Amino acid sequence: MTAWSGAVLAGGASRRMGRDKALLEVDGQAMAMRVTDALRRAGAAEVFCVGGDVALASLGLKLVADDRPGEGPLGGLVTALRYAAHDLVVVLACDLVDPSTAAIERLIGAEDHERAVAATVPIVGGRAQWLHGAWRRDDCLGPLRAAFDHGERSIHGAAAGLDVRLVEDPGPGFADADAPEDLADDR
Repeated sequence: MTAWSGAVLAGGASRRMGRDKALLEVDGQAMAMRVTDALRRAGAAEVFCVGGDVALASLGLKLVADDRPGEGPLGGLVTALRYAAHDLVVVLACDLVDPSTAAIERLIGAEDHERAVAATVPIVGGRAQWLHGAWRRDDCLGPLRAAFDHGERSIHGAAAGLDVRLVEDPGPGFADADAPEDLADDR
């Protein structure tokens, strides 16, 4: 397996959660740190956060300023691809409830066999999880940036012209938390 980069999207407004999800503690650890740790355990050669509060740096996380703050996750994805040191970039949102090394490894495994594709995106519960994927910088950066520059703000819409492999994932490694009720009390 060739070296790959890991990026955590941490710049969202967290309106439904009511507080910064990246810094929200689950099981005593900030959500962004949990995702970062899962990427490292899965073998990322580098891991960084795109956007987010400078308080993340106090946790020892490497921060990269979002090129287009406040304009949605597509801008964060483009920033991650532009900044990454490696062609393969696994990009995950910071709000994964139970970030899973196994889920990341399955995503990379799907990317690493059969025919080459521009991106691999997991499907969980019948729904494509566009905030979590393995993206080939050399294939994706130009088209995604162009789509963004032309007004597109959804990752799905921007990726419409790319060769994307959608892969079923049994979960729960890509389940996210948008609101307080998404974080189970039984954790």
